[in-house]
Amino acid sequence: SVDEAISSKSGELHLLRDATLDCYNNYLGVNAVIYGHGHTLKAEAKFSVDVNSDFKLYDVTLDLNQKSILVSAATLTLGKGTTVKNGLADNGGAVLLYSTAAKQGTLIMESGSKITNCKANYGGGGVHTHVGTFIMNGGTIENCTGGGVNVPDTSKVIISGDAEIINNKNASGGAYNLVAKTSDTVTFTGTLTKKISVSNNFAEGEKIANASDLKGAENIVLDSGEAYIGKVDGDRVVWQKNPNSTAKAPGEGYVPKTGWKVEINSR
Repeated sequence: SVDEAISSKSGELHLLRDATLDCYNNYLGVNAVIYGHGHTLKAEAKFSVDVNSDFKLYDVTLDLNQKSILVSAATLTLGKGTTVKNGLADNGGAVLLYSTAAKQGTLIMESGSKITNCKANYGGGGVHTHVGTFIMNGGTIENCTGGGVNVPDTSKVIISGDAEIINNKNASGGAYNLVAKTSDTVTFTGTLTKKISVSNNFAEGEKIANASDLKGAENIVLDSGEAYIGKVDGDRVVWQKNPNSTAKAPGEGYVPKTGWKVEINSR
């Protein structure tokens, strides 16, 4: 078990070899950081990060083994070098965010982290933000079934940096990546450097960001393959069909024609 494969000091747990994780609550029950040093943790039961905990994972592969992670009124950080895989749940194949009356669950993904090959029977093969906040500063969510990220109107997702949400599917095999009930639940900010594929039917002219807050809006594409881009409208970036591009296959976005570029600076 993880007890036999760690060295621990001041809340830091260092894996010395691959191990199993068989506790329902996070290991210390309070705050903990696991440095995996390239090793694998294999879950033997549903993994819960509970109330007021702050749990961080670095350089470790978390094999959920057909289980999932519940983050309830706590914070889970997937740091550089961390991969979460093989999760299964009704909602949130890898991570389900929940809350108490006093505090919401929070998931943070940093550059170099990944959620992959997870499945939800209903929504959010990678992440389901039932009630909570998902801060995706970077990292990749890919190859999940049931969608990449599902965002009800009771939660919030903030996306920036080298975050990437691609190649996730619905049960029928169609592209199904970032699924938000309304654009108000998703904030794009900073400089986007990789593709974020969006499943929603956002209306043409609907705001997707503040112009002064976002660069790289051309990396936000539609699962359908329709050629939509971000266009500045005053201090807003809005969806607009791009007449100078041609659609590719669903989920692959668009191909800019010669001379095409996106203006992302506020007037």
